Amino acid sequence: MQSCADPPISEGEADSVRSSIGGRGSRLDVERCAPALASFREVHARMLADQRARAEGHLAEDRLVLFSPEPVITLGSGAGTKDLLLPREEYISRGVELREVDRGGEATFHGPGQRVGYLTLRLDESERDLHALLRSVEEALIRVLAELGVAGSRVEGRTGVWIGERKIASIGLSVRRWVTGHGFALCVDGALEEFAWIVPCGLEGCRYTTIAHETGRPVDRGDLDRRLVRHLGDCLDRRPPHALPGGDGS
Repeated sequence: MQSCADPPISEGEADSVRSSIGGRGSRLDVERCAPALASFREVHARMLADQRARAEGHLAEDRLVLFSPEPVITLGSGAGTKDLLLPREEYISRGVELREVDRGGEATFHGPGQRVGYLTLRLDESERDLHALLRSVEEALIRVLAELGVAGSRVEGRTGVWIGERKIASIGLSVRRWVTGHGFALCVDGALEEFAWIVPCGLEGCRYTTIAHETGRPVDRGDLDRRLVRHLGDCLDRRPPHALPGGDGS
């Protein structure tokens, strides 16, 4: 079990005192939890602390944390017993934690086959259209998928990214004092059976797919992270570091 550690400062990153002002064009600090699986409980607690610190001006930069979590089903404010298709004790016996979290939406699954990105962004007045913000995250993921040979798209009225009728990425954000929390979960590889144990995102019968399934090739996590950082920076108008922290491994 591993939680995120502070990454080394890359060359040129300590060239000036960092401003606590956020918004368009701000610097984006990037952290990666690799290669081991991360404790969802620890990363989630860290995200909440970052969100609070960014709102209070104690965290100098916006932040993106990329991680692959231990198996967990998260329950948003809209989740109810109808979204859990098994008794609660059965999830524990199958090695899946249940966690109530501070976001909207219903139930979803996170696990080793996903790349989850938590975004802590301080929004200026021109960015406070949350629907537009969700579309920007979707656009970044669609661009990443396109570069990997997968044609992702939107479905009207449903947040996330889809391949036809199959979902490949979920997005859920919280906003407190105009600082975001939570983010996205992109299905990269591995089995998807856990989604059949819940009503994912309140969508009965929703099927999921992965990048590896769609392409028939294994996915290099380091390469995927580089693409995620670049396109999220472009679509969210943030300036990520030139070098990917934590090395190039998966």
